Amino acid sequence: MSKSKDWLDENATGESFDPFTFENIGDAARGIIMDVPRVGDTQFGERLIVNLKTPEGPRTLWVKPGSMAQAVRDAVKAAGTAEMAEGGELAIAYTGERDTGKGNPMKLYTAKYKPPAGALNVEGNAAGNIFADM
Repeated sequence: MSKSKDWLDENATGESFDPFTFENIGDAARGIIMDVPRVGDTQFGERLIVNLKTPEGPRTLWVKPGSMAQAVRDAVKAAGTAEMAEGGELAIAYTGERDTGKGNPMKLYTAKYKPPAGALNVEGNAAGNIFADM
């Protein structure tokens, strides 16, 4: 591979849509992953950018480091996969807060991930519908 292709692959941020916001406990994002999630730089640092197809149209989930990233990572691991893929289903909700002693509390999230239809998890089992219980 050429250095220019590597640079383009690493620095192309692609398209993004109206972002999901998590202002109140219970706010949630869910949808079908439209393309391969990618890392992009923002004024607040790196974020994982996940474009989701929702009933309201395409939306972008900007996964922040910390408890949000941990919830998504744990959901991907629980699905028996190593990473999210185009066509997979992702749901994430702002489920609570924890006092950090630093002014604003830390937001806590719960996430679920289902690999694309027909994909097998590590154990060779087809994943179930993640939206039924969220």
